[in-house]
Amino acid sequence: IDKLLIQSMNNDERVVSPVHQFVVPANNKSGWVRSVFVPNYDSNGEINGVIAVVSDVTDLLQKENALQSQSKFLQSLFDNMNTPFCYGELGIGNEIKIIQYNREFKNIIKASNRFIPEHLTIAIALPCLTDPQLQDLMAVALSGESILFEFFSTQSNKFYSAKAYSPELNKIALLLDDISEQKRATAQILETEANFRKLFEAIPIPLF
Repeated sequence: IDKLLIQSMNNDERVVSPVHQFVVPANNKSGWVRSVFVPNYDSNGEINGVIAVVSDVTDLLQKENALQSQSKFLQSLFDNMNTPFCYGELGIGNEIKIIQYNREFKNIIKASNRFIPEHLTIAIALPCLTDPQLQDLMAVALSGESILFEFFSTQSNKFYSAKAYSPELNKIALLLDDISEQKRATAQILETEANFRKLFEAIPIPLF
């Protein structure tokens, strides 16, 4: 504290101390305080002392710690989602710059790129998207309306169902769902139906 007082007076500057813990012996109460030291001037404009303001920041630190714990918990959930997810914002040239993505989405990016570029956009991460689909995603960021669409990734050889929505203006969240198995199952059913139809049409004798 003495060093901070001297620093404030000698350098004629406002000095903020680190957070310090305090303990009240009478009731064993403890907490945290932060001090601010500001030079005091006399009528001639000369420094004649230092004004110290001590603030109890215990509640603030507790709230910050709670928010950090919650943020780490949510980040852990985000990273361990089985569904590919990314969050981006509309930038210069109407490109959608990706701000954050989870591990599953990272795997999709790696399938399309040898390395993950620093300036990562939706178009780079998902080169399989068509221009109309990219335009639709930009419109979501501007309008706030959510959309659903499907696409096939030649890089990962998978079909995806995509849901895009905007949590706030110029921001976009993209959630992907691997629907490859459903697509293949549907294709097999259609192929089987087509084969039966051909077989039925090829039989000259009516079936009863």
